[in-house]
Amino acid sequence: MRLITAAVVLSLVADLALLSRFRRYEGETARLRTDMTAQQRARADLVVGAERHRLRVEAELIRRQARGDRQLNLAIHVDSGHAVLEREGVTLRSMPAVIGLER
Repeated sequence: MRLITAAVVLSLVADLALLSRFRRYEGETARLRTDMTAQQRARADLVVGAERHRLRVEAELIRRQARGDRQLNLAIHVDSGHAVLEREGVTLRSMPAVIGLER
């Protein structure tokens, strides 16, 4: 029980540290954007938008390639903690998956 409590406390401390760093980065980004001209801000927004779009396109291409593959495909969704076994785009099995550090 103490181990679980320690893990939860450690996780909360790590979350707070990451949140603090995120807030600091947001403040720094806002400060830098105020020093930019309108044209520089528009250009930076276009670059960020293009990068986000590129990542979405890459993820979709990977999904389509996996669906078109005639062999078995095992997809592990780390964000939802699920593993899905598919063949020719048909889900054969879906199961919860625990993903963590190697021991």
